Amino acid sequence: MVKKNLDKFDLDYYRPLGNPDKFISELLRHFSRLKDENVSPQQYLDYVLELQQDQDAMLSAVEIAKGDIERLAELANAYHVYNQLLVDNKLLDFGDLINYTLK
Repeated sequence: MVKKNLDKFDLDYYRPLGNPDKFISELLRHFSRLKDENVSPQQYLDYVLELQQDQDAMLSAVEIAKGDIERLAELANAYHVYNQLLVDNKLLDFGDLINYTLK
């Protein structure tokens, strides 16, 4: 599903021109880990937005580079698109089964 809809994901860093589907398995592993930790797409987007807003303060405290924040934003957007694709196609992944059971 991800490979078929790769154009819907606004990927730059995680979609190299030479091998566009190079990071698909790593993205899915990352999304699975987020679901294991019960992190919603909106929580992830909010976290990245907070990092972007507090970038100067965070740089001194945690030393997060601007490029890292941009990659996190890319991941958060991709996670949101992934979950929306699942909903649109009436699909669930394993993490969804657990999270919906908990809810």
